[in-house]
Amino acid sequence: MNSNWIKSLSESYITEVLKQKKPKVLIVTLDNIWNITSEDLKPLKQVAEVEWFQTKNLSQEKLAEKCRGYQHLMINVDAIESDPSKMERLDEKFYNHDAIKDLISLNQDMTDSDYFNPHIGIKNGLIIQECPNTTTESVAESTICEILLHTRHRHLAYVDQLKKENVECRTGINLKGKVAGIVGYGNIGSRVADILRGFGMNILVYDIKNVQHEITPIEKLFEKSDVISIHIPSLLRSGKSNKNFIDSNLLNKCKGSILINLATDIIVDPVAAASALKSKKLTAYSTQSDYSGEFAKKYISKFKGIDEFHLSPCSFDSKESRENIKRVWINNTVSMIQGNPQNIWNYKK
Repeated sequence: MNSNWIKSLSESYITEVLKQKKPKVLIVTLDNIWNITSEDLKPLKQVAEVEWFQTKNLSQEKLAEKCRGYQHLMINVDAIESDPSKMERLDEKFYNHDAIKDLISLNQDMTDSDYFNPHIGIKNGLIIQECPNTTTESVAESTICEILLHTRHRHLAYVDQLKKENVECRTGINLKGKVAGIVGYGNIGSRVADILRGFGMNILVYDIKNVQHEITPIEKLFEKSDVISIHIPSLLRSGKSNKNFIDSNLLNKCKGSILINLATDIIVDPVAAASALKSKKLTAYSTQSDYSGEFAKKYISKFKGIDEFHLSPCSFDSKESRENIKRVWINNTVSMIQGNPQNIWNYKK
């Protein structure tokens, strides 16, 4: 028998066996999200069988059914159907579904896992991965943009034009010598602080962790700050929610502050913020509509008719952020398959 033929047959058999042993990865996204290309997916396809499913609005139950037989899920939050009554996109309907019994990991394309109820996933044995520090610069620079918008009343000038009125020359403020309060001194908060120091601002910091900065009690921060910028997650690692963390108690301590919240909208109580704007405790408030569908619309409706409120467009989308997100997101699953998982969401951080 021809030895070369036997060798060729053996190699073919071995290759086929190895292919069967490759884990299966399901990628679920909106159409053309993050500009992912076949070239980007090459490292993943070397270690796994990959299916990329693009959709516009997938329910939890249908997502779970799609996961049947897969070991790893890469999920883009925008592809999941939203519930008008809450911000979370995944709950027991997904995590308790029998179709996900083979899933080992859920790798989501966000800096934090606010929308995924990670505690339920972990309780059910899943490893949850996230994409930290991928949008730091974009969000920080967008925060500065919102601050300057309000200090120079650019937004109100646009409102004048929309109302077909003469553009009023309003008196603004200079940032130099003023006080900026940073709530949350992680990657984004500390970067915002660095930029504002460049403007000559004095920085106060509140954070629940031991950070390399003097910590100011949050009540004092709201009382003393001319500009307040929020950079905390809506869900703490402990499972505690930060919903309405910025409430009337804090906002009533302000004396004409500018409030910027490009974290998750629900961190600031909308009723309290609207009241603070009307009473001039706040002179301006910017937030952005996150991924909460009808829930976000209900939030924003509280500010109807208040010109000093500004709804910021997406704060993290830049060419650089897109490249960072898809690189970290893909590498997360590769690292999981190779046995050295990166960027795991856990309670201890």
